[in-house]
Amino acid sequence: IDSNFNMVEYIYYGNRQSRNGSIFHKGDNTTGIGKGDDERILININQIESNVTYFACTINVYTSGKTFNDVTDAYCRLI
Repeated sequence: IDSNFNMVEYIYYGNRQSRNGSIFHKGDNTTGIGKGDDERILININQIESNVTYFACTINVYTSGKTFNDVTDAYCRLI
């Protein structure tokens, strides 16, 4: 998001890499099988475009008829 709160670029399962390669979404685990951090988004802050002022992270459930009430042990970790 830029300083005027305009969206610069969306990175998500349908657009997994930023134009300049500074952000890369490594894929979506749609089965829920697996332990630990099985979905990752890599961000190289030194390569972010200079007009980017803010980051926003959103977590969604895209399975029809499902909500976070149906998800166990979900978490988001920023490192």
